[in-house]
Amino acid sequence: MKLREAHYNEAEEPARLTVELTAEEARLIYGFIGYTSPKAVTGRVGIEWGNLLSDLGSDLGSIGARLFEEGWDAPNLGLRTEEQ
Repeated sequence: MKLREAHYNEAEEPARLTVELTAEEARLIYGFIGYTSPKAVTGRVGIEWGNLLSDLGSDLGSIGARLFEEGWDAPNLGLRTEEQ
């Protein structure tokens, strides 16, 4: 992963980062969070982080769907629950 650009807010904290990921790195991240249901994530890490992780997993999943007919060939490293 390489940081390409950073934008800061008024408090000089990073607000938006532009990074370059290899396909392998993206598949690994998706493997951790892509299969996790939003309800399970929210319950474990809090609503704000739950929404963020859910959005990230969805975004990575849509990238994988554009690149591969069956989606990412990613390991299921995340939580599999009945709540999905």
